[in-house]
Amino acid sequence: MRLLASLIAGLLPLSTLPLSTLPLPAVPLPVPPPPAGPPVVRHLSTAGTVWINATALPSGSLIYNGDTVATAENGFALLTAPEQGRVEIRRDTLVSVAAREITLKGGVVASDGLPVRLGADLVRPAGRGESNPWFVVADRDGQKLVAAYRGSVLVAREGGEPLVIPEGFYAVPSNTPDEKTEADLPGTNPAPPGGGHWAIFSLTSGTAVAFIVSLGATAVFASMVAYTLGQESVSPSN
Repeated sequence: MRLLASLIAGLLPLSTLPLSTLPLPAVPLPVPPPPAGPPVVRHLSTAGTVWINATALPSGSLIYNGDTVATAENGFALLTAPEQGRVEIRRDTLVSVAAREITLKGGVVASDGLPVRLGADLVRPAGRGESNPWFVVADRDGQKLVAAYRGSVLVAREGGEPLVIPEGFYAVPSNTPDEKTEADLPGTNPAPPGGGHWAIFSLTSGTAVAFIVSLGATAVFASMVAYTLGQESVSPSN
């Protein structure tokens, strides 16, 4: 009992001290993390005049999610990333960049795998089995075209049946099926709802451009077709 009383007596002076005088344990203050910027999507190489978000930037700039890239009449841009491959942005073209796709707002782009948003449709390689794909997507004044140079290409719209464009062919939407029957076309497939029909042609077919013009395409579109399907559409590295 005397030992217990001595222990209690030794603790009493501490209990009577004000709390402000008691030593407090050192607690490290939390360090706020650095502000996280948007992830880098691509590295940019340019030739001619190229704008990023309406600002002219030099070759070697970084591209982030949400950025827009525009090329002038003399411009060309190459977007590259190890995990996503490369996308060529041809002259007089406007695109917006996202993490897993790019959106073509006008002009011509070529991709070795990264999907391209074309209006309500998403253009991408037809499957994982497509090795080393290469496809071109164009939209000049509302006239659209998709060409599959290497590997088959899938044109898909939510809620609709996808269209497969075989390697070596290209497709244009045809909203005037009454002018030509399906038997008159080198190849047709139904497009997703609301898209009319897609007419499919061989990349080597010289008569295909004339047929497109007969559907009411403008001279601008005819020039775009020739440009898209010409030698400039195939990457020099391919």
